[in-house]
Amino acid sequence: MPTGSCLYGAITYEYTGEPIQTARYRAVLSYVLIGIGENIDCGSSLYVQPDYMKAVTVIKAETLDSESGNIIITTERYTKSRRDFATPILGAIQAESM
Repeated sequence: MPTGSCLYGAITYEYTGEPIQTARYRAVLSYVLIGIGENIDCGSSLYVQPDYMKAVTVIKAETLDSESGNIIITTERYTKSRRDFATPILGAIQAESM
């Protein structure tokens, strides 16, 4: 079961099941999309629940513990604004927008 925490570990979380999608946005941040959960405030952003995706919780992959395993990024979004230093992820869907 994947687990994670905020920057200093003050708040921890875990989730069950498989991600709906794993994505990298603007070639900087990676996210794991899972089902609905409660919003946690710990001084650093752990996840969001966008208004346009009511049944989805978006977890910042950077908050996952290293013991949670290797997250395979399946989609890159906003590739049109990809930074020069970021190379495309081999095998990932390349999308210029959402």
